[in-house]
Amino acid sequence: MKKLWLGIIGLAAASTAHAAIVTYTLSINESPTGTVVLNSFVVWASVSTGDNSGLATYGVDLNTGTGETGPAVTITQRSPGGSWDVNDQDPNFDPSAAYPQKTGGFTLVRQSNAQGVYSGSQDLLRTPDFDMHKVVGMGQTAGSMATIVPTPAQNADGTTVAYGPYHTLSGANTPYGTATNRSGVQVLAAGSIRLFSGTVTSGLANLQIQPTVDTSAAVWLDNTQSGPTAITVFNAQQVNLAFRDFQGTVAANDTVSLSAAPANANQAVGNAIAVTGSNNQYISEVDQLIDPSVNKGSAVISTIHGEAGTDYVMANLIGTAADRAAVLAGSSIAPFVVTSSDPQFAALHAIYDSQFGTGGFNALFKFANISGDLKAFNWDFSQNTAHGAVTVDQLAVVPEPASIGLLAFAGLGLLARRRRVHA
Repeated sequence: MKKLWLGIIGLAAASTAHAAIVTYTLSINESPTGTVVLNSFVVWASVSTGDNSGLATYGVDLNTGTGETGPAVTITQRSPGGSWDVNDQDPNFDPSAAYPQKTGGFTLVRQSNAQGVYSGSQDLLRTPDFDMHKVVGMGQTAGSMATIVPTPAQNADGTTVAYGPYHTLSGANTPYGTATNRSGVQVLAAGSIRLFSGTVTSGLANLQIQPTVDTSAAVWLDNTQSGPTAITVFNAQQVNLAFRDFQGTVAANDTVSLSAAPANANQAVGNAIAVTGSNNQYISEVDQLIDPSVNKGSAVISTIHGEAGTDYVMANLIGTAADRAAVLAGSSIAPFVVTSSDPQFAALHAIYDSQFGTGGFNALFKFANISGDLKAFNWDFSQNTAHGAVTVDQLAVVPEPASIGLLAFAGLGLLARRRRVHA
């Protein structure tokens, strides 16, 4: 397959008389429909205008092939491509005639190979006068394959037979060239097309387009639809690589932290979350925080001493499940998120969930303990405008407990402090 792809590119003889630029953009955390979906991605192609007539072939080499260092991906081709058959209801249709099927879009070398090369080509091996409908403007303007009308087929007696509706390839979108952009995210040029989309189970941050010989492109020299020049293409003189995170450039800056002094306005009722005990055997009140709950604040904690170890912060976050998940997956927050694999996860839920109320706490963080008796838990989710406002409604904090000590202290009863409304 790789040899065939290089052969197709070989048909596109380089020309120094033009300066076409093709840009491939890897857009992570973007779904095929232009929404923010974590661990999804789309690769877009944007083509310069005024010096060519749009994308004719593409090849994108991701670091996902056999033996490479990128994540395992699942790929769906999205570039438009399909065919037309003659309309057998046309009054000039001759059942005894052999009419050619016409193709359009990226129907040739449409593949995802073991080396991580994802490619497609308009069918340069067909003669445009008969079998291929050359589609210009790909990567430059918006359009729809469904509105294209191929040149009618000719009967022996000179009459013509119209072609019927467009049949799309599996996984290929009929409309094309509608770039998805949103506030705070690098803007795609108008007319950019989705080449393919994908998902990963993990390691999205390691995904990249590699600047190898297989990351290449060819564009149409002109917009001639038929005749010898219709298949004249040339290699893009420059292939640029771009990257964007569809969550927004500031989403990764959402933060949680533990510090000796509050970084933001103190939201703890009674000025502090009361914690009692010592020597890793502590119990904490469940503090409902000041009303209304906020997406940026701090909660002073009193008193956790400076023993070596870690502190667990149990939180109830308010917001949709998708928004909460997006916040917790942020690159500056995820390292502090505790999952069920942690040895204290189940015990903390068993003891504290009832104090948090229906559903218990829905976020658990873990930090290295710091010196001093007073500490503060800080959160800033205000940067995550892509996912709406997520706020902190309740908190409890305990140092890493010995299992027996934790269970013994549970019998003493837990404190709960009600919300105080802002004046």
